[in-house]
Amino acid sequence: MEPPKSKVGIYYYSLSGRTKEVCVELSRLLNCYIEEIVDLRERRGFLQFFRNGFEALFNKETQIAPLKSSVRDFDVVIVGTPIWAGKIPPAVRTFVNQNASDIRKYALVFTYGFELAKRAVSAFEKILGAPPAGIAGCTTREVDEENFSNELQNFIKMISIYI
Repeated sequence: MEPPKSKVGIYYYSLSGRTKEVCVELSRLLNCYIEEIVDLRERRGFLQFFRNGFEALFNKETQIAPLKSSVRDFDVVIVGTPIWAGKIPPAVRTFVNQNASDIRKYALVFTYGFELAKRAVSAFEKILGAPPAGIAGCTTREVDEENFSNELQNFIKMISIYI
């Protein structure tokens, strides 16, 4: 694999496709590397919905596919994630725990249904030992209506001193 040409790398997890949509657009705006965090466990379906929420609520981890690149290659790692039960999904928790020592500076892009959960931000701060360089939050409705460009532009301004 060719080495990244950007100081920024985006790693995202998306079950519904909304977080992917936001992160792909952000990658286009920043002209940076992007990679999906792949959960090896099947998470779709009615019964899985409850299990997913339970596992997020109780800070569970899961098995994820090996990454194609190293977070070490980037000055800033942007993590894109939905919020489940007010917390981060198991795949994202696993990714962050596995890569914490190699993440120098990070920023967060959340997609969520009702409200941006401070518990999710706190989880990152606890694992990574520092606050994020920036936070963007896009509601389900904003993503469905493709009305999140202002949020991304504000986010880019927040992190611009690091990129």
